Amino acid sequence: WCSDPHWLPQVYTCGMSERLDRINFLGDMSHTATHSKSLLERVGLWESHGKHFIQGGVGNGHCIVASHPANHTVGVGFQQKDKTNNKSAAETLAYGHAQGSNNKMNEYYTQEMLQKVREELYPHDYQLWKLVHANGEMALSNGKELANRLSGGCPK
Repeated sequence: WCSDPHWLPQVYTCGMSERLDRINFLGDMSHTATHSKSLLERVGLWESHGKHFIQGGVGNGHCIVASHPANHTVGVGFQQKDKTNNKSAAETLAYGHAQGSNNKMNEYYTQEMLQKVREELYPHDYQLWKLVHANGEMALSNGKELANRLSGGCPK
């Protein structure tokens, strides 16, 4: 892992491996709309920032982060579904968010290779994110609860 941080297991970033119990929010990309709204509400920024978000406009030449086009007059909220097409910005290719990573995994990885990735290369990532995903759309994950579940409920 020393040569390229892009391949570092996610649990070793942001101090998760050492201080998971101090992280009070872990979201699931499968529930971006619900979890981003919940996070912004939790920190008191939904009404002032998230609810009326129309155009992010942040770009570096390779990627542009936007919620809806500049001529879109109705703010639907950061990463929330637009009522006209029932999609968030992340769910449309118009904003550069490619989809179908599961299909790519099936295309490029054999079952044996997937097993090796899950069980040998990134076992802790898969354990953690399986728990986060199991909490579902409405339940937010926090590090203390996840650390307790990962440790098998060890007493403090």
